[in-house]
Amino acid sequence: MALIDRGKLLAYDSIENLENVFKAKKIYVELLRPLEPKQIGKIEKLKNVRAISTEEKRLTISFEGGEAEQAELLAKLVKDVGVQVVSFKLSLEALEEVYLQLVKEGS
Repeated sequence: MALIDRGKLLAYDSIENLENVFKAKKIYVELLRPLEPKQIGKIEKLKNVRAISTEEKRLTISFEGGEAEQAELLAKLVKDVGVQVVSFKLSLEALEEVYLQLVKEGS
């Protein structure tokens, strides 16, 4: 994958490596029921969580880390926070965030 801005090569690597280098990840979590305020506070304090947003039965987590950290996050959501997870997936939009960060750094 090549990332180019105004004819200048910003980065060239695999998508996975680019996302790992720039720590740009969003995880979308579908929930069985909406989160309680207490659960939101616990999630915000979890390791590798940069920010969260919630809407009804959806949770979006801005996250740093690889597959092992994702697995750890899922386990903590279920075990420690008591979240009933319906689905848990990494966003494909993370690559766009990598590009925007590279453009910003190049300016």
